[in-house]
Amino acid sequence: MTLSSLTLYGPNATWWARGLGIVGGALFALCLGLLACDFPLEKLFAEKSPATVGNGATCRTHFDELLRSTANASDKSSILGVWPTEVRLAGRLCLVVTGIASKGSESQLVATLNEKKYGADRAKQRYDSAVSAATNARQELANAEAKANVAEREKAPDVEQLRASALKLAADSDEKEKLRTAAFDALTVANKAYEDAAAEANRGAPVVDVTLFLNERRTPLIAKAMATSGPQLLTYEFGQIADANTDDAKFWRDLVAFSWNITTAEGRDGVRDLLEATLAHTDPQGLRAAEPPTGADGVDEAWIEFETAVGRGRGHLRLQDGKGWTLLTTLYELTGHEEPVRDRRPKGAEHGIHRDRETWRDRREREARERLRQARGHLAQAFAGAQPPASRQVHRHVAIAKVEPLRLAQAAAGATGAATPLGKHAQEIYKAFDAAGHGGVDFSGIIQHVRSLAGK
Repeated sequence: MTLSSLTLYGPNATWWARGLGIVGGALFALCLGLLACDFPLEKLFAEKSPATVGNGATCRTHFDELLRSTANASDKSSILGVWPTEVRLAGRLCLVVTGIASKGSESQLVATLNEKKYGADRAKQRYDSAVSAATNARQELANAEAKANVAEREKAPDVEQLRASALKLAADSDEKEKLRTAAFDALTVANKAYEDAAAEANRGAPVVDVTLFLNERRTPLIAKAMATSGPQLLTYEFGQIADANTDDAKFWRDLVAFSWNITTAEGRDGVRDLLEATLAHTDPQGLRAAEPPTGADGVDEAWIEFETAVGRGRGHLRLQDGKGWTLLTTLYELTGHEEPVRDRRPKGAEHGIHRDRETWRDRREREARERLRQARGHLAQAFAGAQPPASRQVHRHVAIAKVEPLRLAQAAAGATGAATPLGKHAQEIYKAFDAAGHGGVDFSGIIQHVRSLAGK
């Protein structure tokens, strides 16, 4: 009989209809409420993660039948079971795998053990035979010597023959003793080989690392497994994603600004150590955003600018939930030695009414002629031996060009606490060279000066 419809008769039909209508309306309202609240309905029916229902024993109970079956042993690695089918962060994934090691390797281990045992037994048999032969040879020698002694006392005519027989038996006894010693050494080696094979078998299969791949991509999740061909249980723990809320997820990349090197600090302790080592001599200040910060998915980021004791820096900062996540700091110019760019660049045109006003091209040509005139005067002074007052300033500029880079380098090294004895010595040589009145000599003059010092 097939029930395709339901028809109610009688005086209670109206009440039944009203009751069913109320129940249906309530269920409909409940569904609308869940949808409006965006409630994940799959949670009502989803399979629970092992992390919430128990520990590794839960996985073993779930896969008890697969783990007990000896028919699942294989020469090829494969996955027999996965549970649960969905895993969230802080959950656990359980796998039953087989064929971590081939059956042949296990059989080879047993065959090696049997072979070593057979070799040890054969060596024991040969040793026992050698001991028996050596014992018999010694007994025969003793008997022959006793007969020869008796014949010698009785002055029997065959005494010489008995003595010769005893000597022959003595040589044979020595040979048998050598064979016994060699058999003992062979037995020792065979027993050691058997003991090693037995220890290897008793140690069991070695432990190997099995890496988990998801969607054909390698993950950092690793489980320990026995190198056997039978089925075994592996568990992988899914931890939380490292973010700014964890101590390890703090990163600071510094390019010269603080450390005068290319340095990366990781973790809260690493960032603190780098800051403590560089804060005193760096003296950072004026930290500000170079442009309006941006944010998305709980991460706020901005390009920053700042000043240090020796220069100006730029960088990039990222915050997650208001906590520091990544920081980049770079030093892009030294204070007092800025590049002539932007507003520091020489102006090409001067607007307005000025007497004897020069164009940018006229000024460049005049400066070039002035440099050429000063260079000619410097050469004339060098050949003539005289030093006119007009060229003293030129010579002073040459001397500054030699000494100033060394001074800046020494100042930068001193700011970081770095020891530069060769740089300090070179600076002293240049100062002495200038003080001796050679500041106007070209750069090759210092070479002659160092050679003259070496010749003293």
